[in-house]
Amino acid sequence: MKFLCFFFFFQVSLLALGQEFAVGYIWEERIKAESLINSKDSYTHTGFFPFIVTKQTYDSLFYSLYGITYINQKHKYWQKSLVQVKDSDFILHINPLLTFTFKNDSTKHFAENTRGLLITGQLSDKFFFVSGATETQAFYPEYIKTYQSKNLVIPGNGRVRPFKKTGYDFSKAFGHVVYSPTQHWHFMLGHSKQFFGYGYRSLLLSDAPLEYPIIKTTYTNKRFKYSFSYASFQSASAFDDRTKVHSRIFSSMHYLSFFIHRTWQVALFENTLFQPMSAKNNRPAEEFYIPILFIHSSLYGFNNTKNVMTAIQSQWSPFKSLSFYGQFVLDDYSKTDSLRKKIAWQYGFKLSEPLGIKNFWAMVETNRSLPYTYSSSYKYSMFTQHNEPIAHILGNNFVEYILRLHYSYKILLTRIEWNKATYCPTEKRLSVSSTSLLQTIEQIKVESGILIHKPSRLQLLIGYRNRTESGTKSLHYWYLSLTTRFFNFYDDF
Repeated sequence: MKFLCFFFFFQVSLLALGQEFAVGYIWEERIKAESLINSKDSYTHTGFFPFIVTKQTYDSLFYSLYGITYINQKHKYWQKSLVQVKDSDFILHINPLLTFTFKNDSTKHFAENTRGLLITGQLSDKFFFVSGATETQAFYPEYIKTYQSKNLVIPGNGRVRPFKKTGYDFSKAFGHVVYSPTQHWHFMLGHSKQFFGYGYRSLLLSDAPLEYPIIKTTYTNKRFKYSFSYASFQSASAFDDRTKVHSRIFSSMHYLSFFIHRTWQVALFENTLFQPMSAKNNRPAEEFYIPILFIHSSLYGFNNTKNVMTAIQSQWSPFKSLSFYGQFVLDDYSKTDSLRKKIAWQYGFKLSEPLGIKNFWAMVETNRSLPYTYSSSYKYSMFTQHNEPIAHILGNNFVEYILRLHYSYKILLTRIEWNKATYCPTEKRLSVSSTSLLQTIEQIKVESGILIHKPSRLQLLIGYRNRTESGTKSLHYWYLSLTTRFFNFYDDF
């Protein structure tokens, strides 16, 4: 505990160079930010989100994404945050987080009502912060209700309370601070999410599960970026009915990214789960804090109570508008023991304004995971956070194909999203059997709308969605939505 307190004050006393406004986790915004950054600095490491950018690339990124200016007070309302303050050493933005959605599938009505606030800003030019909270009441389709009954959580939002017999009521809060003493060092402390990867899904660590406590340190020097972080994942299910104790596992992550060429970046990753030392000593062993890549896999191997996962990811951009990317995960491997063939992989490509078509983004992606990956024979050593997989929302034992298109013209926008997957719908989505019953789903969503307020990404959308799943009735509906799009709600499973 003394070590953690010292580390906390060390972080806060050192922190730097942030972004005054947060880049959202939505895939098309990440692609756009990556494209804008690379047009200014071709050695920006983009496989680890949220982005940390230098001052040289920051100003153009900020304006291009959000259009916010401070020249005078006569600018159009859609270029200004709901609350916007700037002076010589302080910047503050406050914007709404909201979703009002109504869906109709001809037999049932579904709805979602989310309200909240997102607060971002910086003190001087060194200290950046994000804070927010939301509250939601919702009526979901049957497949999400089934997911909730199995896992006791709504995807990405944690535990819920009943609302009017068939609905759910839930809320959450999040936030983090970023600081750096130089352009090379960055520190982050908070209750937040991370995303490793270049595509829509991540097989390493994604923004799909609920936020969690995290401390992260990053060093960047042009071609090289090294990061180590410590996080705490928690179960949403009490393992002791008398005391209602929710078990915790501690995650020690190491990440090294480097450029082989200005068009080709490669990254190595290690994530190790530690259990508390005892019921009375709720902290991990001292070696948990060793900040060296692959040290834990060397110490413990892959078949240990301390569950170790290693991975490699890469992106190659032969042209400005075209990038190929992929990931490979090794959780364990044995030629003779099928229980230890625990691997997953991803490959895909993305287009950024191809043929000079402004504001057109496209992505094609394939994801595959063998049974047992991310799981463990030790009860409290699975790669989960709040009863959900920390990586792909389908967990393991699946194959998935994805197509995503986004186009905007001034304030008009259109999205087309399609995916097809064969997966194992077990509890926590982490199957421990290669013979589990598999199901096939196919989904398509088409939506169009207008951008009402750029800083908050407030959009008025009308759309259509069709979802078919083997053994169940097809789900299709039209919907009308007024929503701010900062975060992903992964309901495409």
